[in-house]
Amino acid sequence: MKRKTLADESKHTKRVVTIFDSYLKAGIFPAGTCLIGDYLEHTLTKNSRGEQEIAGRYLGLVLPNSNYQYVRLEGESIGIEKHKIDPPDEINILTDTCLFCASNATATLENGEVVSIVAPKTRITSKIKSLEISENLCLYEMDAVVRLTDLITAMKEGSKAFSKAIVAMPTVEYCFYLMEAYNKGFVGKEMMIHWIAQVNRHAEKIIAVMRKRIGLPIEICQPLDSVEYYIKETVDRGKPADFEKVKGILSEASRLWKEVLSITKPREWKQLNYTNYAIAVLKSATANGNSNRLTIDIENPSEQRILRNAAKIAKTLGKQGSSDNFRVIGIYPHEKVFIPNVVKCSQSFPRLYYLEQTQLAGKCYYIEIVESNRSKVT
Repeated sequence: MKRKTLADESKHTKRVVTIFDSYLKAGIFPAGTCLIGDYLEHTLTKNSRGEQEIAGRYLGLVLPNSNYQYVRLEGESIGIEKHKIDPPDEINILTDTCLFCASNATATLENGEVVSIVAPKTRITSKIKSLEISENLCLYEMDAVVRLTDLITAMKEGSKAFSKAIVAMPTVEYCFYLMEAYNKGFVGKEMMIHWIAQVNRHAEKIIAVMRKRIGLPIEICQPLDSVEYYIKETVDRGKPADFEKVKGILSEASRLWKEVLSITKPREWKQLNYTNYAIAVLKSATANGNSNRLTIDIENPSEQRILRNAAKIAKTLGKQGSSDNFRVIGIYPHEKVFIPNVVKCSQSFPRLYYLEQTQLAGKCYYIEIVESNRSKVT
C-alpha cells in the first residue's frame, strides 16, 4: 500500500476528483467535505515473479463532523454517470457487513484440523467434531460496523433526500456455509441447529448497533428469506436440504429471482450466495416509479465484486428486454486498522480480519482506534 499525492495531473487523479466534485454538488457528500490531498493505492502481487497490479485507489476525505475516510469512488455503477450526477430527490443507503471472521467461527475436524467456517475457500471433507463460535463481535466486525456507520451518519447530514438505510445482513447465506457438509453427513443435526441459531444471534447484534448508530429508518433486506423456513424445517427433521428445491422456491418468490437465476445458473450453495448478494443490490436499487431515486451501496472494500456482478446481471437483463430500472453507485471506505508486519499473512493486501484478539497485548499499532471501536458498539 502506498500513499500518493493528488498534486499530479494524471488521468486517474483528474477522474477521481471529478467524481468527488460530482458527488459533492449532488448532495451525496455534505457541503464542507474536503479532500485531504492524497490517496491510498493498493497493489497486489499477481504472479510468482513478484509483479504488482493495482487493486484499488482510495481518496482521502474529511467530512464536516471531522470524520476522515479514505474511500474508493471508482468501480461499477448501474444506470448512473458518476461524473455528472443530478441531485437525487430520494437517496437510499444499502449496507451490510460480513458476520464473524476467520478466527472466531471455526470447526474442529475429527483429525484435529481446525478450519474456518466462513472462509470462502474452505471445503470440509471429513466429519466435524466440534464448532467454536464466539459470542462476541471480533475486531473486524467492530471496525466494519463503526467505519460504515460513521460514513453514513456523516453523509446523511448533507441532504434531506436521504430516506432510509437498507441493511442486507447475511443470515441464511451463512447457514449455507455448512450446508454442503451437512448434506454429506459431516455435520450433525444438533450441530447444524446450533450454527443456525448462532448466525441469527450474531446478525441481530450487528443490526441493533447499526440501527442505533445510523439514525435513519432501517429496512432489512434478505432475498433468501423465502427459503429460510424450508431450511430450518428440513434441518429440524434431520433431512438433507434439496438444492434444486431451494432454487425452485426462490424462482416462485419473485420475478427478479427467476430471471437472475436463469442468468447465473448456480450449481452449489456458495454460488447461490453470490447470486443472492447481487439480488440484494438490484432489489434495493430498483428505481421503478421514481427515476430520480438513487441507491448508494456503502460496503467494505472486499465487497466491491458484488456491485460488479450486479452490474453484469443488470446489463444482461436489459438485453433480455427487462423493464426494470436500476440506479446505484458504490462507495467503499477503507479499513483504518491494519495488522503488524510480524504477522504471517498476505503483506500485499493487509486486512483487519487477520488480527487475532491475542495480538492486542502490546503488538497492535492502532490500539486507540480498536478501543474506540469497541466503545462505539457496546
